[in-house]
Amino acid sequence: MAQNITAGRLLTGHCFQLIDDGVMLHETASLFSRVRRFHFGEIVAVLESPDHKFSFQAGNDVITIPIDRHNGEQLAVVETFARAVRASVFAPRG
Repeated sequence: MAQNITAGRLLTGHCFQLIDDGVMLHETASLFSRVRRFHFGEIVAVLESPDHKFSFQAGNDVITIPIDRHNGEQLAVVETFARAVRASVFAPRG
């Protein structure tokens, strides 16, 4: 399922990557970087703002990534992500 959104500025960057059971977020700030992983079941909210930003909340963390609304591939990643989160919310718990 590997689909990505890459966004960055001069000293910061984000790579949002969909994986089979969740999302990996690669964040770079100046000389530091980190990778965070969230399972779809951990995500409690998905938002798209009018100023071309895509956000999701997992626990107390809110992650925001700028998107290009004219980029069909990025919009497809956001839609696929939102569908996977909805499916995990309504999945039977056992």
